[in-house]
Amino acid sequence: MRNLTVTRRKAYAGCLVKVKIYAEDPIGGDTQIDGVKCRLLGKLKNGESKTFSVDACSMKIYAIYDQLSKGFCSDRYILPAGEEDVSVSGKSRFAPFSGNPFYFDGVTDSVTLAGRKERKAIGAVIFTVCVVAGAVAGVIVGLNIF
Repeated sequence: MRNLTVTRRKAYAGCLVKVKIYAEDPIGGDTQIDGVKCRLLGKLKNGESKTFSVDACSMKIYAIYDQLSKGFCSDRYILPAGEEDVSVSGKSRFAPFSGNPFYFDGVTDSVTLAGRKERKAIGAVIFTVCVVAGAVAGVIVGLNIF
């Protein structure tokens, strides 16, 4: 076992929501994120830092806000195998189309970076659908069609 310290740097974006930190756990996991079974390590407030006990094997660490938005507003960090303690940090970024996601600092994994880009596109589609639905509802109410 080793210690994983996660620091959430202060940011205005997403400041009122706690970030949930999950670790890959194929045996005892109770939540699926990107098709990977994970277990909750803990929650971080804005500007908070916490230390968690994790296995020495290589694993994926995920940051999400809630179960509803985990498909388009999440990030992952690949924790390498080893016995030494690890510290990672990140912060919530202002990205209204993506739900102001929490991004880990220093991620160079091409799969994670591609996932960030894909999630931005999904967020833009969801935002556009909501705007169109709101406009249609406004026109219907304004014209007293029903």
